[in-house]
Amino acid sequence: MGFTIDAATLQRCVRYARGATARKSTMPALGTVKVTEGPGVVTFAGTDLDIYATATGPASGMDTSPAWHINADALLNVASALSGPVRIDHAASVATLTAGRSKFKLSTPMDLFDVLDSPAMGTVSALSPEESAAMLAAIQAVRYASSVDETRYVLNGVFFGNGDAVATDGHRMAFAPGVAALAKTIVIPNRACDVLRGMGDGVVVSVKMTGDAATGLYAKTEHDGVEFVTHAKLIEGRFPDYKQVIPKDAGTVVSVDRKGLTACIKRVGVLGGKDHSVVFEAGADGVTVTSRSADSGDATDSVEAKVTGVDVRCGFNGSYMLEALGAASGDVVELCVADAQAPVVVRAGGVLTGIVMPMRI
Repeated sequence: MGFTIDAATLQRCVRYARGATARKSTMPALGTVKVTEGPGVVTFAGTDLDIYATATGPASGMDTSPAWHINADALLNVASALSGPVRIDHAASVATLTAGRSKFKLSTPMDLFDVLDSPAMGTVSALSPEESAAMLAAIQAVRYASSVDETRYVLNGVFFGNGDAVATDGHRMAFAPGVAALAKTIVIPNRACDVLRGMGDGVVVSVKMTGDAATGLYAKTEHDGVEFVTHAKLIEGRFPDYKQVIPKDAGTVVSVDRKGLTACIKRVGVLGGKDHSVVFEAGADGVTVTSRSADSGDATDSVEAKVTGVDVRCGFNGSYMLEALGAASGDVVELCVADAQAPVVVRAGGVLTGIVMPMRI
């Protein structure tokens, strides 16, 4: 029982399948990759029971054999160290990987409960290639703001509805407008978003329907002869009304060079650590950003800006603002602030892209 596969193809397939495996689980199978040999191809599959990812690539010298499991991390570590053609043989409870003069023997668990069967497709509503591309671009733009707090599970993903993509953790919110409106609102879990982002270009997405409810996502693409497929469950629950958080009064509008402000916040942040708070002051002389650390001292920097409205002074988490600026497009952003206690609204090209909640200063 065995096959030969190119090392680069092996690495791509295993890395993708491993992205869906469980990091911590009492079920041993969820930390493994399932290897299935077929006519001229081999499929690597991983799952955490909510996401199911498969990568199928070309291979040669196949033998007819049942599927087997191997630790996902161990296989990826070994595959990443190899180059050229790799021969993989499996017998009893050992997988042997040989490439040139290198040989690795990895134990393979036996008699695992097979949870790695592909979910049934059922009824799906397919998005066009353009809509699929827009969905993945939106995920890329807003994923940074989604919550990881399991007590607010419905926020642990990216919401799609009303033509918007939205993610929030309660401290900041990210928007990607102009996404094609779906028949049903959906929330794609964080891990599924990360797997989808790893699929590359040309992904075609379908929404799985169970009765009138959207319950899953199916995505497929192919690159250089390798087929990538993802099945993912959607988050159940009602996403909060995010529009209530958006301030209706723009107040002061600060137009500033995006890269210049980014560099300014990074410089003053060297004293404050990862989640440092910064004081933001905007007036006729531009924008001044200050960071204070009880242990290290103070840092102040400034950048030119056009300020419309009254002078404003407010505080926010510097890291959150850096992420919001990084997700915005274009050279100039607008920061809209109603007052010191109101959220800071980030706009790019006149379009809302993010909100950062204020911090007490």
